[in-house]
Amino acid sequence: MGVSMGLPKHWPRVAGGALNESGQAWVYEVSRRGEAGRSYALKRLKNPARRERFRREVETMARLADHALPVPPIVDQDLAIERPWFVMPWYTEGSLQKFVGPEAEALGVKDGIDLVRDVAAALRALHERGYAHRDVKPSNILLDGRKPLLADFGLCLKIEESVRLTAPAEAIGSRLYIAPENESGIADGIDQRPADFYAWAKFAWAILAATNPPAREAQIERRYRIESVTGVPLLVGLNELFAQLLDTDPRARLADWSVVLHELDTISKMLSGASELPAHQDRQDLAEALAVASRLAERRSADARRAEADRTRRLRARVDDIGTMMHRSLDELLHGDLMRLSEASGGELGIDVSSAGSPMSQLIDSGDVDFLQDRKVEPFSLAANSPALVAIAWRSAPGSHLDSHVYLGIYLIADGDRVSFVRLPVIYGRGEQAIRVRELIPGTIAEDGPYPLELASAEAAALAFTQATAVVGRRLVTRFMEFVDADSDPFDLDHW
Repeated sequence: MGVSMGLPKHWPRVAGGALNESGQAWVYEVSRRGEAGRSYALKRLKNPARRERFRREVETMARLADHALPVPPIVDQDLAIERPWFVMPWYTEGSLQKFVGPEAEALGVKDGIDLVRDVAAALRALHERGYAHRDVKPSNILLDGRKPLLADFGLCLKIEESVRLTAPAEAIGSRLYIAPENESGIADGIDQRPADFYAWAKFAWAILAATNPPAREAQIERRYRIESVTGVPLLVGLNELFAQLLDTDPRARLADWSVVLHELDTISKMLSGASELPAHQDRQDLAEALAVASRLAERRSADARRAEADRTRRLRARVDDIGTMMHRSLDELLHGDLMRLSEASGGELGIDVSSAGSPMSQLIDSGDVDFLQDRKVEPFSLAANSPALVAIAWRSAPGSHLDSHVYLGIYLIADGDRVSFVRLPVIYGRGEQAIRVRELIPGTIAEDGPYPLELASAEAAALAFTQATAVVGRRLVTRFMEFVDADSDPFDLDHW
């Protein structure tokens, strides 16, 4: 059966019209029966298991469009069927993805600045309405003439909503643009609007550079500086803006659209002024503009910030390598046993080794981790998720107290060029105090180190710590299953 089979009779597919496919939906170019000369986009869900998310996407778009936000209006819909669909206008200019990649359409620097500025203004309006988009990227921004429209609200979240449709270990957002706090998928209790600022900084770099952004925060490195990539010196001021927007700690990240818009307006005016200069003044005025930009960079201590960022990235790369090794080792030690336990429970016991978890900073105030309270460590350590995690959950009926999840995570704490390993058990439950860190059974909380990051002794210690964690993990799984068998609540610490 072709993918176009089953389209609504009053929305026939345009002959030779476009068909776009994503992981979750098909998008057809259709026409309204009886209406000539106008195309529409019909988006139909592929996976019926995602119907609730699809329904929420449609309702969010309709609500935002009603409030005059730059969002495509909903023309028609049917959300009650197995593969629901909705119709919106067809935008012939396509998405901003056409300005990114090997075959990117030409876009002047001034036009690029104005375009990313309009997207920032649209996100400000979205945030003011209490929503976070959570999937900002060029392909999710449509063009209506010269006006950008926010689209694809499948991950959009109302800030005060408690029900999220993203699975606990499912990453939130797109790989090239995702904020670090959302890479693991466990971001409950974290305001998601700062993640939009992070993604916008990656998106803006991609539009101006006409290519996909480099990994993580690398775009502020010297070789990726936007004025170097574009050959436009007047963009030098964007590097400091990007650095503040790409802070790995969402609490410290710049999250003020008025600052972003002011910087972009300033750069846009500088670009407009330079382009309108008489020919005999070009070199003189450009030199003056460069002098202003240089003073701006010096005033903000840009060089010192870049040096610190380079040092942090070097340390984090080494920590990430060790963390990856620990995750792989823990998976090899436990994965087979855990899968057999899960199968023996008839699939009711959700148990696996993953790289999810909550940032260390979120756990310090949640229980028995006093030994970390006054430590002077690298900020990225506290903002990072556990790289190796035994995740245990009982898939009970909604509302049951057995909705509690237990995690045993390994954290890497960097202090200069040294690293320590910390093991923490975490119970996730419901209510205001949804996270607790406690010594559940002897040996669940432990620390080892510090070790020199650059020496092989750090790797050897990491493997030994992982092996010890596997032993503790098996004991924790056994104890958790005893809770399930006794119908006890793991979140009640008295039961332990």
